[in-house]
Amino acid sequence: MADDQEDFPFPLLRQFGEEAIHEVSAAFQHYQEQVIKLKKELDAACEVLVKAAERFREYERLHAAKPDPMKAARNAEMAEMCEQMLTKLEERYSDENY
Repeated sequence: MADDQEDFPFPLLRQFGEEAIHEVSAAFQHYQEQVIKLKKELDAACEVLVKAAERFREYERLHAAKPDPMKAARNAEMAEMCEQMLTKLEERYSDENY
């Protein structure tokens, strides 16, 4: 019995009984599911930012070739904003920070 108690991952919960153990386990599982969901949403948002930046860079090149420097500059600014936001998201939510 002593070995069983040492193997138990949450020894402090033992004093609250089986129901408390199940509640903590369910809460932890819910938390894990939410983290997975948010990670998928973040990945999708980053993918959209990458595509938007690529599109703005393409428009920048097209307008620069016409030449239409004002539209080229505006598209360059939009691409840069997308790229900066992507960098911020990647830095903030990197695996190193979590």
